Amino acid sequence: MGALARALLSPPVVNFVLLPALGAVHGWATNTLAVWLLFRPLTPWRLPLLGWSVQGLLPRRQPDLARSVLPGGTVVVSGLVASGRGAVRSALEAHGLPVIRELRLEDWIALWARRPSAA
Repeated sequence: MGALARALLSPPVVNFVLLPALGAVHGWATNTLAVWLLFRPLTPWRLPLLGWSVQGLLPRRQPDLARSVLPGGTVVVSGLVASGRGAVRSALEAHGLPVIRELRLEDWIALWARRPSAA
């Protein structure tokens, strides 16, 4: 083993550089996957050999979430990237939740939607 390899695999380098770096990469990858799986895919993907379908948690539960808002109740959807504004606004309105207010801060959007009161 060369001098460079011995130096890179020495206990201080492994403990204070290599392990934290690997932990950071692992944490980033799992967090990225978890957030992606909340929202994507929008439509179900079929896994033919297993007979399973995969769809993002929020798109799959969207009708249930919309029905759970009482008449006169307000929903706040925040932390949206500006590019997704149109799709979220359309989905809210398609489920009977018209947008009543919008706040934009640089590339981030927050929407307020209200279920109409029962007549």
